[in-house]
Amino acid sequence: LRYSTPASEDSPSKLFLKLSKPGFDAEIAARFGERESQYYNVIAKSMNDSPSATCYDAAFSADTGKSHMLLADLTETHFQTDWPLPPSKAHCETVLDSFARFHAAWWDHPQLGNSIGKFPTSDSIDEYVRSMEKKFAGFVDFLDDRLSAERRRLYERVLSRAPEVWKQRIRVPNYGGKHLTLIHGDAHFWNCLYPRRLDQDKAYIIDWQCWRIDTATDDLAYMIALHWFPERRRVLERDLLKNYHDKLLKFGVRNYYWDACWHDYRLSVIGNLFIPLWQWSAKLWPAIWWPHLERAFMAFEDLDCEELLRS
Repeated sequence: LRYSTPASEDSPSKLFLKLSKPGFDAEIAARFGERESQYYNVIAKSMNDSPSATCYDAAFSADTGKSHMLLADLTETHFQTDWPLPPSKAHCETVLDSFARFHAAWWDHPQLGNSIGKFPTSDSIDEYVRSMEKKFAGFVDFLDDRLSAERRRLYERVLSRAPEVWKQRIRVPNYGGKHLTLIHGDAHFWNCLYPRRLDQDKAYIIDWQCWRIDTATDDLAYMIALHWFPERRRVLERDLLKNYHDKLLKFGVRNYYWDACWHDYRLSVIGNLFIPLWQWSAKLWPAIWWPHLERAFMAFEDLDCEELLRS
């Protein structure tokens, strides 16, 4: 950057410009651009300690469907691992610390459902499941014998039972609150920037085009249960979640007990089964959704999520 007047010491010399992706589905790109600009212009500006990089300008044009985000360039202080290599345990902890701060800041916040976002409802859950049923029919035809009869039956059971289980979760106040918050919605470990100096900086979260109001554990189950193979998940999953839960309480969340957090996490793991369906229907590479499908089933089985469908 060049400045027309003498710049202060903290004036950036470089910025990061994010533009609408050329060739991407126009409807999805427009929806993503509008949502991400809303995040930076409304949500991030409402926070004292945002988990996202400083945004100097965010704009979306309804006429063209195009958007841009002008962000701080964190190349010198932060890094990412190469996909699909997961980060170290220490870097996982600092990421979950940033998520806990974000989730806690918006936990049962009075702006939710009013000036920011919409709460999930029975109707919205039904609409989502109906869309998954349509995708599932095509998914089954496409995979043929690559999806076993047992897994097809499990999908059918989840499609029939999960809606009522999820509705019960949002319908009944839990220990004095709904315990819903803003979530990222696409919270994999490669949408995070890790500090090069853990003792000096925090992790930042990027790509905010999928934010919504929901249970916080949707972000965690997406991050851990969907993206990690069983060996690493079994070693780190519970410890990371307990540490995250401790941080929620430290940052001000009240009356959300560990058992409730673990129960919510298992409900979120059920929802992971639908993510490969959406990714397949959106024509993402099989290299993305095929391993997700396998990991989603393995986590579902390991955590005995079938039990929740029987309750």
